[in-house]
Amino acid sequence: MSTSTAPSWAEIIRAAFANEMMSVFGGWLPGRIKTYDSAKRKASIELLIQQRDYIRSELKVTDYPVINEVPVWMPGCGGVRLKFPIKVGDDVIVMFAARSIDRWLKAGGKVDPGDDRHHDINDALAIPGLHDFAHASDAGTMIEIDDSEIKCGGSNKLVTRAEFLNHTHASAPLGPITPPTEIVATPGGPFPGTAKLRG
Repeated sequence: MSTSTAPSWAEIIRAAFANEMMSVFGGWLPGRIKTYDSAKRKASIELLIQQRDYIRSELKVTDYPVINEVPVWMPGCGGVRLKFPIKVGDDVIVMFAARSIDRWLKAGGKVDPGDDRHHDINDALAIPGLHDFAHASDAGTMIEIDDSEIKCGGSNKLVTRAEFLNHTHASAPLGPITPPTEIVATPGGPFPGTAKLRG
């Protein structure tokens, strides 16, 4: 896409200054999952905002290249985490690291980044859950937190943590039950009623 309207020198200078500020301060853009590796929790992502550049005094609006090997963030710590069923076509927040993360992704721990790039498109991180205003929806599996309750799909009330840890079965050895260390959000529904987590 292009236009024949020539920019003023002031517009060219402002665009150059804005590009330089982006290279220093970074930011985020909306993106869309193109492919997803659930084992490694990494994706290839298409950015949904196009780039604007002046080439020989002519404005050019073009797509950014697809970003590959993007780590997908999911909340968790201490051996416990949430895992969401990421799908092709899901929208995400794409953030850009202050320095190169290539070596850290491969080895973990403390690393020398190996180069001096800042907020580069190849150092992206994806955070799932973003929606534009035109496509926001509460359809599908959902956990909802309000002022007094945590609600999730189902028709029966959920037990408190203490009740869960101390309950027993007549046909099984007595003793506390060890809770799972991973909670997996599974697509489905709609479900009849709403279960409420107490405690």
